[in-house]
Amino acid sequence: MNLIQNILDDVIRDRIENYSDLTEKEIEEKLDKFLESIPDLLDDISLVVKKTLDKNSSKMLKEHRHIRKYFEKRHNRLWKKGLDLLETFIVISYEAGEDFNNSFREEAAKNNDFVFDTLTRLHARSVQVAYEVLSLLRSGFADGAHARWRTIHEISVVGLFINKYGQDVAERYLLHEVIESYKAMNQYQKYCARLGQQPYAVDELNSIKSTRDKLVDKYGKDYCVQYGWANNALDRKSVV
Repeated sequence: MNLIQNILDDVIRDRIENYSDLTEKEIEEKLDKFLESIPDLLDDISLVVKKTLDKNSSKMLKEHRHIRKYFEKRHNRLWKKGLDLLETFIVISYEAGEDFNNSFREEAAKNNDFVFDTLTRLHARSVQVAYEVLSLLRSGFADGAHARWRTIHEISVVGLFINKYGQDVAERYLLHEVIESYKAMNQYQKYCARLGQQPYAVDELNSIKSTRDKLVDKYGKDYCVQYGWANNALDRKSVV
């Protein structure tokens, strides 16, 4: 913060003369001119800041990485028992899921078992998020870790729901990815030009729209809403 403030002071000092010997009217005129020059001033500031950061960023990052490394070392030493216990739990869960998948994947594929496919995917996703939680905790970001842990809870709820209601809901859940992808593609298409990105090809959009329309014909228009895959099981038009 001190570095940026010093840069600002230097640039502004170059633009403003000493006002001590000026009349009030002259000061107002100079201030008006200064205010008019602010857009150019901001450009100057940006260039100076960039040049300074390009020159000093390596030193700055080295200093802050050293501070972060020291904090994490002390933090992990203090919470080692709990962090190691969590990591052990995650590894056990990962290996149990891996063994289960390897043992029953072939049979599930033969039976077109949507529940098996969905639950193994959800389990893999929960393990991934659990590792994110662990990384956040090791770095001292407890609030972020708590938010990601809530995601694991949500994944568990979805898994229990699908396991309870069976194959039809599991299939609807898997296919609902097309609905979400179509929404995301339309959002991207709307703003890609502003982001300086290339739009999707028309054929690509039409292809996923065609698949999406077939799902709507099969399951109804309420299938398109968030959690629409669960509507039929709960006999509702919308879950949310």
